[in-house]
Amino acid sequence: MYTTKLQLTLVILLLLASGMFMTTTADAQNVHALLIIMDADGSIGPEMKLDQGTVEKFLSYVNTFYPVKKEAYLSSMGRARGNDVLNWIRSVRPGSDDVVLVYYTGHGGMVSNTDRRTFLNLEDGRLYRSDLENAMKSVSCRLKLLITDACSSAPDPPGGKTVPFGAQIVGKNHIKNLLGEHQGYLSISGATEGEYGWCTEAIGGSTFTLGLMEAITERADDPTVNRAANGDGFVSWDEVFALSKEGTKTYFEQIYPGFSTRTKDDLKRRGITGQNPKAYSMPKPRRYGGGFRNSASDIFDSLWELDNPQAGFNINVVPDKTGYRIGDYLTLRMNVSDPCYVTVLNWDKEGTFAVLFPNKFRSNNYIVPGQMEPFPHPTKDHFAIRLPGPVGTERFKVIAVRTQAANNALQNVLAKSITRKPKDDFSKIGEIEGRMMAEDSILDELERLHGVRRGDWSVSRTSVTLRK
Repeated sequence: MYTTKLQLTLVILLLLASGMFMTTTADAQNVHALLIIMDADGSIGPEMKLDQGTVEKFLSYVNTFYPVKKEAYLSSMGRARGNDVLNWIRSVRPGSDDVVLVYYTGHGGMVSNTDRRTFLNLEDGRLYRSDLENAMKSVSCRLKLLITDACSSAPDPPGGKTVPFGAQIVGKNHIKNLLGEHQGYLSISGATEGEYGWCTEAIGGSTFTLGLMEAITERADDPTVNRAANGDGFVSWDEVFALSKEGTKTYFEQIYPGFSTRTKDDLKRRGITGQNPKAYSMPKPRRYGGGFRNSASDIFDSLWELDNPQAGFNINVVPDKTGYRIGDYLTLRMNVSDPCYVTVLNWDKEGTFAVLFPNKFRSNNYIVPGQMEPFPHPTKDHFAIRLPGPVGTERFKVIAVRTQAANNALQNVLAKSITRKPKDDFSKIGEIEGRMMAEDSILDELERLHGVRRGDWSVSRTSVTLRK
């Protein structure tokens, strides 16, 4: 019998870890995870083990940043029973900033076309999802995640691909976006009520879990890949879910040709034309004024959006014009209210991240108040900054620190994070994971400085449009 498939796996997992980013004592936060795996099921047991491996591999990755306290209730061990699950939820004692994750993978269904309550099939019978929801309400913590991946077995397709989690690009900054910079409740299912969900060993598990796993990459914010993306550099759960829906649809269409005539007739009779994941609720980005995610925690937003409302001095940067053509030379003008050391960063349209100043031509980055100082300076600097393209927006971020010690520390971080090739005039990095690591290193250093002397650093940003 085919059953409705409700899948929430990876999301819960990720959200669970998100509790780790919200306070200055983030490393002390814990993720409490319960995995309910129906691995003894005669029809879908192997696929459920694949889902378990996917989730546990991700949790292992999360554990490198935040402590994960995990329990697995396997039907092969006689532990996947309704009361066991509900008692675990009722007895878990998370801290106020902890995250609790409950993830289920196995068979499930809907009562009827008129009674659209969904349920999970455990060893001792049905466990209604509404009962899980009610149990979760009794848990007190910052973030609660319930992911139910209830599926039926599907005929094996003639071919397919396995997409291991390790093949995905999930940088630290990306994890911060999804886990540390959202708040609220994520509740999603792999199929809308009345639909089936599908899984097969040939594609490596469940269609929605794979679609979701693939969506949890930097691609989710790329408008060329995800029609719902805004391309602002921040990966949101809305963007991830939209992309996961497309991925689920693709996997369904991949396995559909392998369905038996009986299965296809059943789908036609029921009016089921595909698999459409559903969101019951979505978390919201934790964005506060002044670039802080939480003014009490002093945890920063992405490097581009970073600001410091508590800065003890001001820096302002403007381009000499807002529109440039490919091949033009750039001039920025900076003005500071106090003497300081200045670092100029740049991102081009393709995301390449570069350190424009200080550089091999001029290492002295100390400037004093006065008129708007041009950069590059016509007499102090013996270099020019040419804009080679591509067409699009060029972004510039200026970081100013008051003390030489703070400047030395920041330059050391930059030297370790971004290397300059002999043929290049400036240090730069283009590959996504390396860029994210470099940006995180800069943020970590500024966070350290902020914890010591909040007024001793300031930032400014500007952008220009580059056309042919």
